Amino acid sequence: ISRELNAGRGQAVIEEHQRDQQRHAAARVAQRGMHREHLRARAALERARVQEPANVTVWAWLAMLYVFEFAHGLNPLPDPVPRSLATARRAVELDPANSTARLALAASYFFAKQFAEFRVEAERAIELNPTLVAAYFNRGNALKDLGRFSAAVENYDRAISLKPDYAEAYSNRGAVLVELKQY
Repeated sequence: ISRELNAGRGQAVIEEHQRDQQRHAAARVAQRGMHREHLRARAALERARVQEPANVTVWAWLAMLYVFEFAHGLNPLPDPVPRSLATARRAVELDPANSTARLALAASYFFAKQFAEFRVEAERAIELNPTLVAAYFNRGNALKDLGRFSAAVENYDRAISLKPDYAEAYSNRGAVLVELKQY
């Protein structure tokens, strides 16, 4: 910074630094908001699970919330991955043909590093609902993390074809294409 200040760019550097500080402050506020929203959602879904113990949707989304809790470090309680696995398994027990339950189980297996089981459940979710955008997106993320970049791009492409305004899928696809050096 001091080199740029000495080069006559002082005001521009200060303004850019202030913009950076504002962006960081906004990100911190957003993160605090995410933590509050996560706490509210977890409490609501855990209440709903007790009130409606046969509701597969409640179990599936609670499992996904536990995965999100682990993946993003949001208000983690002990053992979020085992909790997610147990909750997703219960959702599948309630309705083996529910694609959201299968998707939750796939995500849980992924974060438990049980990749063979992840692949089976991701495929089942897609077989049950070939238009389940999140299944293609999640499978793309897993394939990316496993270094299978071309297959990841195919899954992001499928997610985008089903939901053309899926910004996160475009972003992840772009990151993978950079890895592949396909600009």
